[in-house]
Amino acid sequence: MYSLAYKKSYLVPDAIVTLSEMMRYILYETDNKTVFLGKEINYIKNYIELQKLRLNNIENIFINIHGETRNKYMEPLLLISFIENAFKYGTDYKGVAYVKIKITITDAILDF
Repeated sequence: MYSLAYKKSYLVPDAIVTLSEMMRYILYETDNKTVFLGKEINYIKNYIELQKLRLNNIENIFINIHGETRNKYMEPLLLISFIENAFKYGTDYKGVAYVKIKITITDAILDF
């Protein structure tokens, strides 16, 4: 975000809103033993959007979510470490990334 602000990019306000949503989630939702699956997935989507802002080539970043998230719970921040590693090891020194995330929800099973 610093580099966007330095360049006076029009993307800065959206980036700040996305970051504030992520911080709000971490501060106020994750102190519970479980969180709504939909909120956790929204956190993941926000993380991916921020990553896309810093990368040069985002054509090969995919997230596919299938299934119903309503009334489903999971432990907070359980998946984000895997996604952080996907961006860490799926991005080359030129800022070109290849990350494919697929989440399938069926009954009480989450396939990641």
